[in-house]
Amino acid sequence: MIAVIWLVQLSKSFKPQPLGFRYPRREGYVSLGLFALLLVFAFFFFTSVAKPADPIGLLWQRLAVAGISALPFILALLVRGQPPRSAGWGRAMLGSSFRVGLALAFLTIFLRGKIYSLINGVSSAEMYALLAWVGISLVEESIFRGYLQLRLSSWLGDRWGWLASAGLFVVWQVPRLMANPANLLVNLGLAAVQGLILGWLVRKSGHVLAGALYRAISEWAGYLL
Repeated sequence: MIAVIWLVQLSKSFKPQPLGFRYPRREGYVSLGLFALLLVFAFFFFTSVAKPADPIGLLWQRLAVAGISALPFILALLVRGQPPRSAGWGRAMLGSSFRVGLALAFLTIFLRGKIYSLINGVSSAEMYALLAWVGISLVEESIFRGYLQLRLSSWLGDRWGWLASAGLFVVWQVPRLMANPANLLVNLGLAAVQGLILGWLVRKSGHVLAGALYRAISEWAGYLL
């Protein structure tokens, strides 16, 4: 990932523009308030709704949770008249971010030895898993690396905003991961690493899409036989 980003940044067309807000502290408070709603909803859902028995069903449930969780953030953007760029979806870096995401996606497939799995064909279950992971990644990355990280970085500074958004990402995983308490700490550690990597990728690419594509394919690779 680091090598790909470094090579791409040599191009003059790949120069992300920093994003600032007129009232960064206010944006930070709004972000934390929306995250609090998100966390309450996650605890309520994962402690009261039964988990599907099959792995694909679990993914669709996660996608439904992510979609519902995104609604307050979408509403906040609409009510406050803020453009998609303020949530990591700027038009200027869309093409560059898409190319970086594809490069990272193919790289992770190759490094995980899943090339032959693709050559041999993808089953319907694996295709459903891919669609679910693309949806989960796009929505969650838009929330945590798009809306939250950009605002926290504007308020707290680039480094602390990056760390804070990764921390919120880990906290949000707790209600779902509590179903497997034996591996809770390990899974939270992995979530922390993932949050830091994806947050770093957004800092370098200036867009949510690269990290979302990379995450979707990386997670999906585990479903390929």
